[in-house]
Amino acid sequence: MKTKPTNASAEKFLGSISDPVRREECLAVLRMMKEITGADLTLYITPGLHRYSALLKRLGKHKATSSCLHIKRLTDVDLEVLRELVSTAN
Repeated sequence: MKTKPTNASAEKFLGSISDPVRREECLAVLRMMKEITGADLTLYITPGLHRYSALLKRLGKHKATSSCLHIKRLTDVDLEVLRELVSTAN
């Protein structure tokens, strides 16, 4: 199944997250991505995160698969490195 654009609101979806800390962190990442990309929401599917290994080493606590970056809490990572990663991937 391929991801397809929709008119669904990312803010509304993220606002429905029951855990208040997780909800606010997700909204913070959304705001950061909007600021960097100028887009309402951009999903990056890259050929692989291995190209960003130097940044990932500096990022902090995370899990990475071939093209997915998993962060449990924003307090676990360096937000400036995350910003740099999003900017570089854009």
